Amino acid sequence: MPGSDEKEVLDRIRRGLVHTESEAAFQAPLRRTDLIFEYNHTPPGDTDTRRALLGSVGSAPS
Repeated sequence: MPGSDEKEVLDRIRRGLVHTESEAAFQAPLRRTDLIFEYNHTPPGDTDTRRALLGSVGSAPS
């Protein structure tokens, strides 16, 4: 369960309010997991999409 600061940031994100990248940094591992899942479910012949997803995974903050 997110801490109170994380809850506040998530609430602001959901409402479309301003937040900083560093405030939302706790979401980076989740985003990377989502990208890997998407890559794993992309057809092997869709090389452009797979290449783009790999680039995104590699550039996502850890």
